[in-house]
Amino acid sequence: MTARKTSTSGRKAAVRASTPPPLRERKQELVRAALRDAALDLFLENGFEAVRVEEITDRAGVSRRTFFRYFASKDDLMAQGVDEFREVVRRVAEGSPRNARPLVLFRKIAAEVARISAAAPRSRDVVRIMLASPGARTAQMTRVAAVEDVLEEAFRSRCRGREERKTAGIFAAMTLAAVGAIMREWCLADGAPVERITEQVLRVLERSLLA
Repeated sequence: MTARKTSTSGRKAAVRASTPPPLRERKQELVRAALRDAALDLFLENGFEAVRVEEITDRAGVSRRTFFRYFASKDDLMAQGVDEFREVVRRVAEGSPRNARPLVLFRKIAAEVARISAAAPRSRDVVRIMLASPGARTAQMTRVAAVEDVLEEAFRSRCRGREERKTAGIFAAMTLAAVGAIMREWCLADGAPVERITEQVLRVLERSLLA
């Protein structure tokens, strides 16, 4: 009887997992995506600082009121990608070996996060906007501390001993900087595979660390 109940519960969970989100949620995601695409297009065309919310809503074909249902400001719109990035970092960190040494973990997380980030829709456009705009970089930096916290915990949970745990924050900041450098070089080297750029950047960093 217990096994039958467990089997039935498992099937129900599988059905729930495979059920598409409600129509309202799908519509909300479509509106959010339309606003983000309109904003990115305008940021690329005119520069982040010059674009007004009204221009974004006009391009997306929605009202100003609709914009503020999804974003507090254009800075918030620009920064929300960091929340998605944080979840990518969390998934990669959680899936990494528990016994990985700090330098091995640094390489694995940096390479995997860069690969996933580069594959995300319009990631190259986001990097271009950040490279061109101090305002866009400032907007994203407001949420970077949360990403560092995820990374620091990943390193601290794998450290052996008190002295090594003290280095968790250093490795977290270093990993975040490595991903940033990889994405920057990948954007500038238009057309080069991110895997090749990753190896080049990590070799430079590792040589500097071991020098």
